[in-house]
Amino acid sequence: MAGGDRREGGRGLGFLARYLASKAGARYLLKIKAAKEWGYSPTSLILGKQKSTLPTKWDLLLAEAEKTLEMERCPQCGNPRWVCQSDDSDIDFRVYDETCNAMRKKQQQEEKNSKKKGDRSGIIVGVEAYTHSDTPLVEFREPFYLDKERSRAASEKGRVIRPREHPPGWTPESDESLPLNSAP
Repeated sequence: MAGGDRREGGRGLGFLARYLASKAGARYLLKIKAAKEWGYSPTSLILGKQKSTLPTKWDLLLAEAEKTLEMERCPQCGNPRWVCQSDDSDIDFRVYDETCNAMRKKQQQEEKNSKKKGDRSGIIVGVEAYTHSDTPLVEFREPFYLDKERSRAASEKGRVIRPREHPPGWTPESDESLPLNSAP
């Protein structure tokens, strides 16, 4: 198949899936998923073209790459399996708490309701976000992510980056410079 994903002499098996999993490719992955949800071809959203009747070879390759990433996703944590299930000592995880203030308010209300007497069956506690200043909520999106990025960058400052001892996928058996049977 032509295109650079599986072809002999191309960029290698899974090139598009690998690219879509990168930070640079994440914006295209978002467009591919949106196209899938809206019934458009991936290239129509990426290139800004009108919806075509038949998928192109690139649509098929992009769909295959997106499906590959979807299948590689861990159902427990949402990371790619090749990240979260890797035994490579170079991969680690930072654990952090995030507070959902909507859930906090909802749980407080549910606790108040449970203390009240009388029939409370059928009561659903809902949550709706608002601003005290009437500022549209969307105005908080960019500052939120900028703050998250600043926090992440600040936590990275103290991090010690160690050089890799071996390339990804290395095993003692694959290293020809090591004697496998060193017994006399």
